[in-house]
Amino acid sequence: MSYSKILTGIFLGTLFSLNAQNNNSEDRLMASAEPSGVIANKIDANTVLYRYTGKTTKKNVKEDSQAETKDEEIGVFNYPHMRPNQGAVLPFEIVFNGVVNSEEGIKAQENYYRNLTLKPESNNIIFQDLETTRERLHAAGIYDSQDLYSFDMPLIAKIVGAGIMVTAKINVTDQKDNGSLKETANSAKGYRTKVDLKIFDKNGKIVYSNSHEPYAATAAESYLTTLGYILKQTPFYHKNQ
Repeated sequence: MSYSKILTGIFLGTLFSLNAQNNNSEDRLMASAEPSGVIANKIDANTVLYRYTGKTTKKNVKEDSQAETKDEEIGVFNYPHMRPNQGAVLPFEIVFNGVVNSEEGIKAQENYYRNLTLKPESNNIIFQDLETTRERLHAAGIYDSQDLYSFDMPLIAKIVGAGIMVTAKINVTDQKDNGSLKETANSAKGYRTKVDLKIFDKNGKIVYSNSHEPYAATAAESYLTTLGYILKQTPFYHKNQ
């Protein structure tokens, strides 16, 4: 075999290897380190095919009800137009005595968005309607904060079509007993609450982060007041209005 043929073979082998790596990284976006994550196969510039494997998925079967299944679910999702300067409030996570409460997390998300809309003129950016955010997340199989962990932030930004994404994790610890959040929300003070709020850009970079924990024990739902306080500290809010 001639020397030129050997060089040609090495060059072609390297080229094919690089192409395979590029295609793999573009067409199979593993949003989490777990093998049971979400595989997004790119169909065209604005459409991906999501395949959920080894993961409990949720899909609506009739009005006001949901059914859960562990079967593989495949769905096609069209990316909306990206608005890099628009904000979206994602589902918040609430952990009460070590247990995630998705229902309360949704309520916290609604409360934060409601505070944003009380004085829209105080916002430096336009925030996407909460129902629009939910519809787009649901179409991609994201229903609560736990589902967000199967996706990376750049992919979530494409799904909601917004370049500024607000997330929060709230920890509530009952220092007295193990009652439920709903049963103890209005009871005597005896809870430690901590709010970690992060805002990401469309590339997944954290552009703002704030962690707040009251020094003394307080009421279970005092995190709502904390969220309102942190909201006014973000760079997307006019403090003087």
